[in-house]
Amino acid sequence: MYICTGSQGNYRSALSSIVKGEHKDVKLAKGDAIIFSSKIIPGNEEKIERMQENLMDQGVDVIREEEFLVHTSGHGNRADLKRLYALLKPKILMPVHGDKRFIREHQRYGYSLGIGQVETARNGDLFRLRDGHLEFVEAVPVEIMAVDRRRVVPLNAQVFKNRKRIAYNCSVFISVVFDAEWKLLDLQISSIDILDEPAFSELAAGIKADMEAQIPEEVVKFNYNENQISDYIKSRIRRKIFNVTEIKPVVFYHLTRTGAA
Repeated sequence: MYICTGSQGNYRSALSSIVKGEHKDVKLAKGDAIIFSSKIIPGNEEKIERMQENLMDQGVDVIREEEFLVHTSGHGNRADLKRLYALLKPKILMPVHGDKRFIREHQRYGYSLGIGQVETARNGDLFRLRDGHLEFVEAVPVEIMAVDRRRVVPLNAQVFKNRKRIAYNCSVFISVVFDAEWKLLDLQISSIDILDEPAFSELAAGIKADMEAQIPEEVVKFNYNENQISDYIKSRIRRKIFNVTEIKPVVFYHLTRTGAA
């Protein structure tokens, strides 16, 4: 019997490498059995299902806690904690595992066992341990951080929001060139994620022809105001794309005026 990490579908776990046939020591064969003794942590359902489907495809018997009485917990109960604290005899305790309800109950339980000081903390709380006493100093602002290639940035950074927005809405690049007198010289519309290349090229060509016919009149109507002209071009092209694809893409826009002072 092997006791392995990876029952939650963790891609770098021992079980994951065994399932994929990449483990250097453990290989599966038809008729083997794997017991998933833990409950599924919300959010891991798809990963675990894929792993179990892979196992069944290999002829491995999958034994799950939903169907058999095999669940076991790695968390200590009250009796375990009581025994632990009796052995360690701590003067200070800071429960950190679980939600607020469990942490508060753990704090009350610690006091009931005679532990002198039981503190709770939130992410960012700074404590000082001095002369056998734990004292709160201050709350340090903290954010959930993420590794973005070679950088460490807040998970709620605008760059991630932009990527999600582009991933969901697609993107379109618009480049327009006017001369110094606001005569349209060139208009380019491109995208790599709205439609396949031939289909988008056909769509962009039709939009370009329509815009080239309308822009001169609109430039005069807007009294050569660059902001109004740009807003018109961006919104008009975006609307035309939506009318055909039902996609409202993120617009990347560049305007150039040649010979302008």
